[in-house]
Amino acid sequence: MIKTILCIATLVAVSALVIVTCLWITNPTTDMAQRRLYFDALSAIGIGFLVTLLGTIIPNLIIESRDNFERAKQSRIAYSQAKTSVIYLPGTLAVLEYGEAMAVLQESHRKLHIAETYGKELDEYLKWYGDKMIWTDQTYWELTAVRTLLQSRANEWNGQSVGARTGMIDEVLSAVRKLFGNKGEKWRNLPEKDRETQMAQVMAKIRSTAPRRGPAA
Repeated sequence: MIKTILCIATLVAVSALVIVTCLWITNPTTDMAQRRLYFDALSAIGIGFLVTLLGTIIPNLIIESRDNFERAKQSRIAYSQAKTSVIYLPGTLAVLEYGEAMAVLQESHRKLHIAETYGKELDEYLKWYGDKMIWTDQTYWELTAVRTLLQSRANEWNGQSVGARTGMIDEVLSAVRKLFGNKGEKWRNLPEKDRETQMAQVMAKIRSTAPRRGPAA
């Protein structure tokens, strides 16, 4: 928006300047009053151009800076929430009954999708990881693996101890992280078809593993 206004203002000012200059060249005069008229016209063009710039660009720059600051703040919050919701997932879900655990997991998925909307900002925050798309893939599959675990053990979950629940969640998260490798290096080098095949195997193993019955909670 600012660039458009600047281009229009510049075009108008340059056009007016060219017209006045052409009149000055094609109608030379030694009359001081006439010269003064040309000078005043050029001054008015210059002042008008500056006033337009100051009156339009500065307010827009202030608004744009405020919007950028607010977006940066919100994007940082979204990224932090998406990241920490997975980090603390084992301890959070382990103390919850099945229905509550599924609700928390759904909220974690929502936080990830919100973080994904801040594409440019996410690139900056994930420089330590290396690839935004790989990070979002890994986070998504970690959440999906835990959801698969919960759904496959829906009838047994409430009867498991906190320790048993924590162990099961840690195990499925480790399986996904092993497939991705350090900072997603293994996943990055896998062809798309192999990614789908290997992830399907991980999910199938989670579903097929017999429920572990620990001491009653």
